[in-house]
Amino acid sequence: MELRKRLNDIAGKVPYIGKALTAEIKPRDLAVAAIAAVYLTLGSINPAKAGPRVNTEAMWGENEDAQTMTLDTKVFGTIGGKLDYFLRNRTPIDMNERNTTRPTVTFIDLDYELLKGLDVVLAAELVTGAPADPRLGMQYFYTKNGLMLYTLATRKLGEDPNTKWKFDLGYSGKIRGDLGWRTNLEQWFIFPDGDPTATISRFRLGATYQIPGSKTILSFGPALDINNIQNGDDAATNPRTMMPGAYLSLQFK
Repeated sequence: MELRKRLNDIAGKVPYIGKALTAEIKPRDLAVAAIAAVYLTLGSINPAKAGPRVNTEAMWGENEDAQTMTLDTKVFGTIGGKLDYFLRNRTPIDMNERNTTRPTVTFIDLDYELLKGLDVVLAAELVTGAPADPRLGMQYFYTKNGLMLYTLATRKLGEDPNTKWKFDLGYSGKIRGDLGWRTNLEQWFIFPDGDPTATISRFRLGATYQIPGSKTILSFGPALDINNIQNGDDAATNPRTMMPGAYLSLQFK
């Protein structure tokens, strides 16, 4: 009962979420907002009903210049028939003295199945302070016996065109009962017309726990994010940066 009371007290402070929409944010405000949001969301989930799948991850990392926590939220769902939607938001937060949010990136797409696993994609990418980038592309998804492969290629339409290609390669398995393990690589290649290629690499290795009686899966473990892995640390353009750390994620439906 004491735990329930404390959670209810936290949920009562949901207005803190409003601070996340401003330029400045304190870690305490963020923690209260995150806990309250997860508590309220889990309380409203009915596992028997079909609905969107949600995956939210918090990754803490540190390099020579900064300590950063990145919130990465993905929402998948079906509109009807062969038409699906996907939404992703990445919000990096500077954990140094400034405790400010950096520009967030939001990706929204509609995808229509052409063949099994193969979709055409109409998307928009929004970065804080910049106009929306309309994009058109294709994606492919395959999964079998714990192996997962996903790839997406899009082309920006309009001014300053560029091509982005990503793939996710993951593998997961059981350890015992509700315990399991997972590993995943998310790799991005960004090809701006007339400019050098940039890359983003995100590695995850962790344990998983499926909450009994539900489809909710908790995962945690070490993480490593690398920008421009192909370049040197002192490259004149797109120098390599590394952010080792740890992640905690929650997936539910």
